[in-house]
Amino acid sequence: MKKTSLALILAAAFSNAAFVVRAANVNMHLVWSASMKKSIPVTVMLPVSYDGVKRYPVVYLLHGAGGSHATNTWKGMQELVDKADVILVSPDGAETSWWFDSPEDPTMKYETFASKEVVAWADETFRTIPDRSKRAITGGSMGGHGACYVGFRHKDVFGAVGNIYGGVNLVPFTDRWAINKWLGSYQKHPERWVEHSVVNQAKSLKNGELEIMTVVGTGDFFLDVNRELHQVLTSNKVAHVYVELRGEDDAESEHTWETFHRAQKMILPFFREFFDRKVVRLANPRGEVVADVGEGDRVEITFDEPEGVTWKAGFDELSTHVIMRREPAAKRVLAIVKPFCTGPAAVTFRRTQAGVDAKTAPADVTLRIP
Repeated sequence: MKKTSLALILAAAFSNAAFVVRAANVNMHLVWSASMKKSIPVTVMLPVSYDGVKRYPVVYLLHGAGGSHATNTWKGMQELVDKADVILVSPDGAETSWWFDSPEDPTMKYETFASKEVVAWADETFRTIPDRSKRAITGGSMGGHGACYVGFRHKDVFGAVGNIYGGVNLVPFTDRWAINKWLGSYQKHPERWVEHSVVNQAKSLKNGELEIMTVVGTGDFFLDVNRELHQVLTSNKVAHVYVELRGEDDAESEHTWETFHRAQKMILPFFREFFDRKVVRLANPRGEVVADVGEGDRVEITFDEPEGVTWKAGFDELSTHVIMRREPAAKRVLAIVKPFCTGPAAVTFRRTQAGVDAKTAPADVTLRIP
């Protein structure tokens, strides 16, 4: 565990949310958590281009067990942040919080902190782009689990997830890393261990809801659980990137800093590509985001088709290609959409019945380009 200097401890003691440490573009802040009623250390890396005028995407980086908010403030990460031209926010996770809200200890609410409180603080404090299409979350080991757990459960906040050798199934490790301190024993509460494992959270994901990348070494003790997550996503036809690394030696293939560094060199560019995509937003009538897809990507929308109901695609200054394919046996309509546009624009699918004007019928699904 990395030791904290006396100067840092004294500075933290006299600061509530103030600037404490600065080295190049690295800053440490204390951020108030209303849910836990205490201040949490957060390290922020700003790209060298940060000038207080331009707005930036944000990558949230969650540390592993035994680490801290400052664990990943190494020179190589600063170079990656500069190259990706993003703001990096790394909150503290109390060494072994596993980044969920503990059902055993109500004072431990690190899912709430990572998904809501630190995000709101960052958007208020820095020149961020406050939109899920410009936010990503990543981490290694416990932080890989946390990135997936928080990202999968808060798709309205984050648009991309990067998992580096995450402990994505907790059940095989019931006596390790203080997990039972926050979930209770597996013998008493097996349902908690199942519910809080990423491999089970992933089962409800739909294709297109998130951009997902996993990187794990071929000699990692979490290799099997990451393969399990890969299989869950593959079986459910959820698009994702899965990489197994074999380095020149064991140190670059196992649960090591060398593997973490190699993985971040893949994940930060993966996020940058996601941030740069022209986004087509699929939303329901309540304005809730169903999926974000890139310009030119194929989107498949399935509609229920009760007897006597038909569907029509209406366009509003949108250049696109739409194929409506009916599946009578299943009483469904499959719409395949490939948008090409410069936005803003929309295509609305309206449910119509005989004698009802399509223009007055309620809109059920709308593709929007911001």
